[in-house]
Amino acid sequence: DDFVNSTIVPFDGPSVGDFGGPEFYDILDIGGGSFGAGVNFAFSDNLVLDLGYSTGDGNNGDIGIFDNYEYIAQLNFLSDGLIDAAVAYLDGNAEGGEAVDYVIAGLLNLDFGGFEVGGYYAFVEDEDGFDVDDSWMAGASFTDFLSTGNTLGAYVGESSNEAFDFVAEGYYEFALNEFITITPAILYAELDDDDDDAFYGVLRTTFRF
Repeated sequence: DDFVNSTIVPFDGPSVGDFGGPEFYDILDIGGGSFGAGVNFAFSDNLVLDLGYSTGDGNNGDIGIFDNYEYIAQLNFLSDGLIDAAVAYLDGNAEGGEAVDYVIAGLLNLDFGGFEVGGYYAFVEDEDGFDVDDSWMAGASFTDFLSTGNTLGAYVGESSNEAFDFVAEGYYEFALNEFITITPAILYAELDDDDDDAFYGVLRTTFRF
């Protein structure tokens, strides 16, 4: 997601949990670490193509940058009005193979002015050509909630992570001043291994200088 012009969903940034990122950008988890490059093509004010490539072996002369790698292509429609949308494709290669072959995702956000509804659906296919646990998210965000600059948001989703299935988060990001932001959040996870549930309370403080 470092290579894309916009992650579309409004939870990336204000939310505390990694799932709000959104999650599907990290499903492959092959490249990165030593070398990466990206470019953004703006065909118009609204249509943007993002391309990115990364590898963890750029500092290994015996392997090079074309063995363990991951790449992303995302086409975005970004408006100043109601609809932001995108379609993304992620693929890569790892020595010895990997559980996930490729990921195709669609993202959508509807901005009603102070109230946004957004989410995504990611189709995940494994190396054997079988569909593994797909990933999806849906939620809402209220900007300038109770005060200017504050954001209230919540989302639910299903993870492709083997450790847990269903996830949910509610958060409230409020600015104490122009330098300090406080974000209390509650996260819920339905664990996959023992069908148990887990709740987490989180308090994040962000300093800006």
